[in-house]
Amino acid sequence: MYLTDKELSYLSNTDFLSTKRVIQQKVNQLLVETEEKMKVAIRQREVTVPARVQHQAGKISRGENYHGLPYQLLDFPRLFSRDDVFAFRTMCWWGNFYSVTWHLQGKSWQALQPHIQKAQHVLREEKVFVCVHDTPWEYHRQENNFLPVEAFTGSALHQHFEDMPFMKFARFLPLEKGDQLPVFALKFFKKMNALMQA
Repeated sequence: MYLTDKELSYLSNTDFLSTKRVIQQKVNQLLVETEEKMKVAIRQREVTVPARVQHQAGKISRGENYHGLPYQLLDFPRLFSRDDVFAFRTMCWWGNFYSVTWHLQGKSWQALQPHIQKAQHVLREEKVFVCVHDTPWEYHRQENNFLPVEAFTGSALHQHFEDMPFMKFARFLPLEKGDQLPVFALKFFKKMNALMQA
């Protein structure tokens, strides 16, 4: 037979697909709520973003195959161009975790790196994860992609920032705490925004 019994049971199970659709809708709503909280913080000037960065509307998208598993994500605020990236990405990676990532590259990383260097204590206080990968387009939590900031001792973090052409800072939230995502993401957004003012 071309399908195993397990595979056939999944193929025949309409409840699985209906439940998946409900989950996607609920995760999407969490992302909408996260975007709205960030918009309110920007409108009330609790945080600031560079004028060139899109902060009027976020982009919510989803896919079926990030390392073989579905994902849903929100990019807000966001700027993706060939020579400049400034983006907060809130992501649900099915089977793994929720994550919030601040991605800086090109002009934004060059402009903000001195501020972040001066405020490394904020990263340590917030137990932020720092990207160590050679590509900015990975979001898993393995040690070849993200390390906790406390893994960098002495001047190692300063040197790491100097060596990297981009940087991503991240926090992770267990799937079972998904109802906390909007507040979790907003807190991270505010803390990372404080680095820009250092």
